Amino acid sequence: MIWNLLLAHFMGDFLLQTDWIARKKENFSVLALHVAILFSLMVLFAGQFRNILWPYLLLIAATHLIQDRTKIVMTNKKRKQGVLFFFIDQLVHVLIIIGVIFLFESLNGPLTLPESPTWAVITLVAVILTQGWFITERIIFAEDNGYVESINQTKYSRMITRVTLTGLLYLVMSWAFPSLVLFVLTPYPQPHYRKRAMMIDLSVSVFGFLIIILASG
Repeated sequence: MIWNLLLAHFMGDFLLQTDWIARKKENFSVLALHVAILFSLMVLFAGQFRNILWPYLLLIAATHLIQDRTKIVMTNKKRKQGVLFFFIDQLVHVLIIIGVIFLFESLNGPLTLPESPTWAVITLVAVILTQGWFITERIIFAEDNGYVESINQTKYSRMITRVTLTGLLYLVMSWAFPSLVLFVLTPYPQPHYRKRAMMIDLSVSVFGFLIIILASG
């Protein structure tokens, strides 16, 4: 269940959070819309347990709203700390989801969905490696206009590279070197940033690979 709810979170916070929502979240109605999308996704992915889980999902949604509002206020006051606030915010979101599910299970017993969590894990990794990392990388390097332009120009080719590399790493496990061929040949239009982008994509792909291995174990 935790993987399903993490998937709902990352889909709502990255894949389905449009630029308009991200820019307008200072408006409470827009922030409420964002949280409503997250809540709807959690209810959807909760499957057969949605009828008993919904109060806990509502708790997650409420804390998400409070967190996002706090992050907006803090970022406006200390813009130079925006990257730090972003990562702290995401970490706390994940910990709250895990904590709420553990709370539910401690009170009501374990939650075991009939289907394997594999689909949720793979989809979660795909979301993180595509739109999730695209947004994250732009936030990290927001002050480097040239590199941000390079990120925008290579958005889809690098998304495909990260997803494919992670898949190949998983398929061949320790025999991963053949998969580096695609990685090396991926087009990066601006040579000045090629090395940085390649190392970042490799690191993020390995991170995705490790998530799949962790879930498989």
